[in-house]
Amino acid sequence: MKSDWFRMSIRSSPSQPRHLLQPSSLNLSPPSSGRLPLSTKLAYGAPALATTSLTFLVSVYLTDFYVALGAPLAFLNFFTAAARSLDVLTDPVMGWASDRTRGRFGRRLPYTLSGCVIYGALFAALFSPPAAVLSSAEAGHVAPGSAAAGRAVAWFAVTYTAFYLADTWCNVPYEALGPELSDDYDERSRVFFVVKLFNQFGKKKRVF
Repeated sequence: MKSDWFRMSIRSSPSQPRHLLQPSSLNLSPPSSGRLPLSTKLAYGAPALATTSLTFLVSVYLTDFYVALGAPLAFLNFFTAAARSLDVLTDPVMGWASDRTRGRFGRRLPYTLSGCVIYGALFAALFSPPAAVLSSAEAGHVAPGSAAAGRAVAWFAVTYTAFYLADTWCNVPYEALGPELSDDYDERSRVFFVVKLFNQFGKKKRVF
């Protein structure tokens, strides 16, 4: 009874025009109410296989890699914290932009598909500093405060920040897409079960 009264009050409220309550006014396509094909679940879950492995490599090996290049640990920690703190601002902005995107490919796919290319390229750049930095480290004479150490820190700061901005660009819309694939609770649970399977495969793959 209460819910019927609430729906009637919304319909009759002069402060809520009827056209604002219609899905068409928000450019939303209704999610599927039936079972999703296995191909859809696999296509949605597959990116987790790669992102799990890449995240592991960055979190475990990246700092040691740059310390070996002569970068001071204090500067690496500072830029790591600064870059990740940007998520507080960029994640909500990315969600807001994705929600309001209009186009033939929907609200999420344009960001996810374009961002994954940038994401992969920046991951490669993060582990591929310029030759000047690598040559100094190979020569074994990188001293704290030297120009070579400064170049290593600068390369880390720029590529690490850009990498996580790309992560926001493609992964915030990607994660928002999952619940929109179906309005059935059980089917959503199956979708995220497949995602977790790919996550586990990614964790096993990173060992090798």
